[in-house]
Amino acid sequence: MSRRNKISKAFVELINANLEGTTYVSNIFNSAENKLRFWDEIGQFPYLSVVSGDEFREYEPGGFKWGFLTVIIRVYTKGEDPEVDLEQFFEDIEVLLDRNNNLEYLPGQEITEITINSLTTDEGVMKPLAIGEITTTVRYPLMSDCDPYGPCPI
Repeated sequence: MSRRNKISKAFVELINANLEGTTYVSNIFNSAENKLRFWDEIGQFPYLSVVSGDEFREYEPGGFKWGFLTVIIRVYTKGEDPEVDLEQFFEDIEVLLDRNNNLEYLPGQEITEITINSLTTDEGVMKPLAIGEITTTVRYPLMSDCDPYGPCPI
């Protein structure tokens, strides 16, 4: 499994483990996955999809480089007031990501920064359904002598 997939999977595990209705208001009932689904494929709401997007590198002296990966979190809700539910998910996910800025995605390898780039919604046009998207950029270290599937000496 690639780093891209490992990072999106780490997001899924973090979200499923924490958005259970006690520590945070939102409860996703363990429905986050690291794959994109179409509306007609979703049987249970709310549903969260976490997928990797664009990726780029920043090269530093000494063979060190940063990896920057776009991670997109899509939230699907359904109900009488789906926009309110969506906004609550946004708030809870933002706090959760802030508290876990150094998320480990492989043993000994962690993300060093998570930046939220945008929060968008369908603005209520799909009521009683709602869809929102959180676009993030994660930064993580890559060294030329790192094993892509093992620990990285930093």
